[in-house]
Formats: sequence, structure tokens, C-alpha cells
Amino acid sequence: MNFEFKEDQEYFERLLCSESHTIEHFCHWFDFRPVAEKHSEFNNHRNNLKEILLSKHGEECMLNLSMSDMSSSLVIDHLIPLSTNQLNKSLRKKKAAKG
Repeated sequence: MNFEFKEDQEYFERLLCSESHTIEHFCHWFDFRPVAEKHSEFNNHRNNLKEILLSKHGEECMLNLSMSDMSSSLVIDHLIPLSTNQLNKSLRKKKAAKG
């Protein structure tokens, strides 16, 4: 696995690893492809995936977050980018980009 930043790998090693599991054990959790490629792939499957999830689970937040409401404009679509923001702020001492 090739983390762009050493701090990222160290962060996830602390979060996930134990004596019996190295970071390589979790390699299927990470996708290091270019963002544009991942967005394109997701956009190609979005509508079908949404239909499958709605038919299986209805309009209920699968994360069980009370603040999530399918009829509102609030969309919670992933967790790792939130962690990445935290990595930027705490590990790399970067400020949030304007916008």
C-alpha cells in the first residue's frame, strides 16, 4: 500500500492494527486510485445502487444518525473523508481550503 503521507499510514496503523494484524490486513479498505477515477466509477453506479439500497432498507439512514433525513438536503455519503479532514488539520497542520 502506498499512502501519500507517512502521517496517514501512522494514523491508520494506530487506529486499526494490533499484534495480529498489520496495515496490509486492511488493504481492501483503502482505494488509492485518482479521485476523478473513483468519482466517475461511483457516478456510473449511483442510481442503481440507490435503488437497491432504497428497496432493501427504505428511506431510513443506515448509519442510524438522527440528524440524517432523506427529504432534507443533508447527505452523509462517506466517513473516511471526514477522517482525512481531521488528518489534514491535526497531523499535517493544514488549514481548511476556502470554499
